Amino acid sequence: MTGTLTLPPTLERRLEHLTGGPADDHFEGLRRLVGEAEDSPAFELMATICRVLSHPKRLLIAAMLKRCDALTGAEIQAALGLSQATVSHHMQALVQSGIVQARPDRKWVQYRLDQRFGRLVP
Repeated sequence: MTGTLTLPPTLERRLEHLTGGPADDHFEGLRRLVGEAEDSPAFELMATICRVLSHPKRLLIAAMLKRCDALTGAEIQAALGLSQATVSHHMQALVQSGIVQARPDRKWVQYRLDQRFGRLVP
């Protein structure tokens, strides 16, 4: 949870008007809720997933993998018309986040969408 904050006077008056009580009490309750969310085990994982899938090409790659059993980097590169370096960069982010699993297969790497994320991907 972030450090102690003081409310600007206008916000303090608004909170007192909304709650009918001292703004400090309501503010502290809200800050407690923020702290609970930030400290939750799922918070960092969800933030990472949202950050990784917020890139349109990564979301598109995940959607392709949802519809296929597995794809290689070359297949993804051909389908999206991206350079090998760009595909590699996107795949690294997807694999590191746990959204995609990578499995070496002779001279290629097979990528699969982790089943846990199938419902999150369009």
